[in-house]
Amino acid sequence: ARGESASLGGSSRGIGHRGIFASLQLALALPLLIGAGLLTRSFLSLVSTPPGYEPANTAVFDVQFEASRYPDAIGRVALFNRIRESLAAIPGVTQVGIVDTLPLSGMREVIGFQQVGQTPITDLNQVPRALLRRVSPGYFRAMGIPLREGRVFEDSDHSNPGIVSVVNESLVQRYLSDPPIGLELQGMGQIIGLVGNVYEEGVGTPAEPILY
Repeated sequence: ARGESASLGGSSRGIGHRGIFASLQLALALPLLIGAGLLTRSFLSLVSTPPGYEPANTAVFDVQFEASRYPDAIGRVALFNRIRESLAAIPGVTQVGIVDTLPLSGMREVIGFQQVGQTPITDLNQVPRALLRRVSPGYFRAMGIPLREGRVFEDSDHSNPGIVSVVNESLVQRYLSDPPIGLELQGMGQIIGLVGNVYEEGVGTPAEPILY
């Protein structure tokens, strides 16, 4: 470099080398710039895609209890109902709900189900499957999950005989050809409502069927 810079204009050899280096740098930088642009666009698309629920103005927390004090489902349901009533009495709280597994928690419980009245499916690989979520009345309203058809759970469902269920749009689109309201699922009871999809694994993956 010293020798090349001795003349006023610099040697043509030095200029040529610098031109080659500049071209190589540009060639290396261009894919990085393109990749960064695509990554930014993907990120903006992810953050702008609705997750299926409304996180704004929503607070969540875990409830831990001693299993020895609440050994059966009746005692646990009574405990959670008292918690819901206490939270609902706090000024400013508009909706309260309980769920066993929150979206994006990474926890999964998958259940197989079949529709009552249809030919039983004997091949376990062909049995419809969905994520199972146990929720309380008020959960869908508290999370801002939209109701599409029918109704959501109410406190009166506790006193009525039989089990009722709510399904999401992905479950209906994948497994049910008929309108879902009123259909019976073995062990899950009658479908009373259809709600919007929730992206349990993130908006970058398709919404999974969910049975509430």
